[in-house]
Amino acid sequence: MKKLLLFLISSFLSFGQEITSSNLPIIIINTNNQTIVDAPRIRCDIGIIYSPGNRNYITDGFNNYSGKINIEIRGSSSQMFPKKSYSFETQYENGENYNTSLIDLPSENDWILNGPYSDKSLIRNSLAYYLGDRLGHYSPKTRLCELIIDDDYMGVYVLTEKIKQDDNRVSIKKLSNSDITGGYIIKIDKPTDSNYADYWYSNFYTLSNSSILSLQYHDPKEENLTIDQKNYIKNYIFNMEEALLNNNNGLEVFEYIDMGSFIDFFIINELAKNVDAYRISTFFYKDSDQKDGKLIAGPLWDFNLAFGNANYCNGGDVDGWIMNSDCNDNMPFWWNELNGNPYYIKELNNRWFSLRNDVLKTENIFHYIDSFASITYEAQGRNFTQWDILHDYIWPNNYIGYNYPNEITYLKYWIQNRLNWMDLNISQVHRELNVICNDPNKKLIKVTDALGKELESKNKTLLFYIYDNGCVEKKYIIK
Repeated sequence: MKKLLLFLISSFLSFGQEITSSNLPIIIINTNNQTIVDAPRIRCDIGIIYSPGNRNYITDGFNNYSGKINIEIRGSSSQMFPKKSYSFETQYENGENYNTSLIDLPSENDWILNGPYSDKSLIRNSLAYYLGDRLGHYSPKTRLCELIIDDDYMGVYVLTEKIKQDDNRVSIKKLSNSDITGGYIIKIDKPTDSNYADYWYSNFYTLSNSSILSLQYHDPKEENLTIDQKNYIKNYIFNMEEALLNNNNGLEVFEYIDMGSFIDFFIINELAKNVDAYRISTFFYKDSDQKDGKLIAGPLWDFNLAFGNANYCNGGDVDGWIMNSDCNDNMPFWWNELNGNPYYIKELNNRWFSLRNDVLKTENIFHYIDSFASITYEAQGRNFTQWDILHDYIWPNNYIGYNYPNEITYLKYWIQNRLNWMDLNISQVHRELNVICNDPNKKLIKVTDALGKELESKNKTLLFYIYDNGCVEKKYIIK
């Protein structure tokens, strides 16, 4: 290990970036002449230099962590960027996973090194997760750092907790044969790294009425679930969906979902105008019924394309709801139904204006941003020397700032304008989302059942009337 330490330090000192210290933690990975790919993982070495409250010098050596990891490239669309993101596990010498604290984060073995590239503020994920935490929900904890792989300076990274069941992360009860009611973490996402067995399909169409909603087992994985456990969580979601559709204006659905978590999830995703909201990187979890096991929305995940950083699906506009954009192809109908529930709407409004006087007060958010940007400012210079992109359009930038301070200023004032718009429109969210159905000129295209099957006769209890302007109305037909 001593030889490894001397090798990595000497390599770092000889690297052309002329960096010998940083105010951020420094993470150094030695692949031992291997290539990191998107599966299978490779086994290699990692060292972390971190002196809490002090500058971090190369001469400090690996004073925070030194050991083995397995690592792979992660992400979907982000893999097209030259600055990659990585998943890794800390391990013992024998290859078993090793729970340990990295840079003061709670002990675990599953980690993400997120490499912000199109997010030129470098802090959008950190900001979103911090807001989620301040709202009282578990959100992945992060640490800004600088990364070096095999002599190559990779720039500013965000060491992030991976979403999983753990006492220090999503703290829910482990499944057992005697209690199949929880816990489960499920998600709505792209099919990256998943096969057909990892999915199940809802009995209902998505918000766009273009496809049936697909959901994924996240933790435990599908192969670690019994038939009874898989049936349980599928039936639980089905019963929740039926309660949403059959008792839209009542309280029945809140026997299945935690209203507060769904409200806060909606608030953060709409504040950020996250173009991935509700349809990609969207997590839910359910604890055991022994622990009031309602379905909880969250944790938050993946906000690189949020807060005005996307030029599609109206992501750069400060007005409008992301639910009402064209990005609703895999969006569950749940949110639209909730926004028609008077109990939910009342609590949503109360929560919004309460938060606007506290966590989401404009000057408080500015303070959070300034705090993150301040600790990143020195390292961003090295990051954008390595990745000379401040003058360039990087998909899907809505704004090009030409320098780092401009990127931070844009982030702050985009959020300020977004907050102001939401202040004026939060009480109208249901009317705004459904205004298209008030169009007197709309023309009926077809009538379907809940599975999207077109009907010739109105012999079903629950029917969907689909119009040419995109409006979808529910109607209850009683023989």
